[in-house]
Amino acid sequence: MLGEKQFGDLKFLQNLFMFVATTINFGMFVTGGRLLAQSKDDAAKPYLVGNIMLITAVIAMFQIVILLIYSYVPINTLSPEIGKMIRMFSPLLFVFPFQLCFESLMQGDNRIYELSFFRFLPSALFLFAAVIVNYYISVNLALTLLMQLGILAVVIIVFIFKFKPKFYHYKQYWPVLFKENKRYGFPVYIGVLAGVATTQLGTISISYLIDNVNLGYFSLAVTISMPLSMIPSVVGTSFFKEYSVRDSVSKKVTIITIILSLFSLFLFLLLIKEIFNLLYTNRFSAAVDLTYIISFGAVLHGFGDYFNRFLGAHGLGKQLRNGAISVGLVNLFGFVVLVYLFGVRGAVITRVLSGLIYFLMMYFAYKQYQHNKVSTKGNF
Repeated sequence: MLGEKQFGDLKFLQNLFMFVATTINFGMFVTGGRLLAQSKDDAAKPYLVGNIMLITAVIAMFQIVILLIYSYVPINTLSPEIGKMIRMFSPLLFVFPFQLCFESLMQGDNRIYELSFFRFLPSALFLFAAVIVNYYISVNLALTLLMQLGILAVVIIVFIFKFKPKFYHYKQYWPVLFKENKRYGFPVYIGVLAGVATTQLGTISISYLIDNVNLGYFSLAVTISMPLSMIPSVVGTSFFKEYSVRDSVSKKVTIITIILSLFSLFLFLLLIKEIFNLLYTNRFSAAVDLTYIISFGAVLHGFGDYFNRFLGAHGLGKQLRNGAISVGLVNLFGFVVLVYLFGVRGAVITRVLSGLIYFLMMYFAYKQYQHNKVSTKGNF
């Protein structure tokens, strides 16, 4: 509906918003999720959730201020309307920190069905709204942002009430949160900063080094291959709470996950060109070849998440940090040097390399944890 140029601008803004939300949370969200996973006192959970939400509100205000300042900087001469879009929708930008916060809270509290609903509902409502609105009015960038951010804001507000938080006893809970964040959350945050944030920064670099049209092609290829990464990632998320009391992942679950992922990859490679042309027409055909390559990186990243959830459930923040730093170094090199040398294909190669490094680092950290457990039991 938007066309190549406005779609590229949309992806630039989405990545910019999520990049800022990721870089200023300092690990507080994953800290809250871990404390919920460990909590045995159901009566204390509403107070813990309420105080995490208060911290999230502070982070959201910082994000809005930072982006408002950024909107007045000459951002991209090829897309001068971007600054205007940021200022126009700044009141709704609180949705991104709260989105990250709720993902961690629901994972930590084992609310898997609610988490699935939280991930699915905004996209489903947006798709429905976009089709209906476009029937009467031609959809543009501003209208798309209004629908996306507005719908997400409504969903988040509903989930705030659903959590039934209690905003009291901050003198009791904030020291606990900050202490656990120093031990666990902040090391994970450094890793996320290196891994996830550099990935988002990489897509922004395409805008500066090439243009937003190619950013749109790349982002579309990443988005359409994302379900491949979600299969192992969702399995790991589902077992997050159980992993906190287990010494290893289930071999049976791992084998089933591998079979499902490989079968899905096969179907994806077989059908994606036809599906792509059906959904997006030939205007976006340049993204098809990128999707073939990125799909392998998506599967590798998903299995990295699979072992990441186990390590996170055991509070191994330093291992998560080290793995993500390695990924970040690959991203920084690839999204700068490879994009400069090879254009958008350099970004695609970077996605595959970072997925491979991420999986290997998480897997070997998991094996090291198992080795240490066996050694400890043997010594005992």
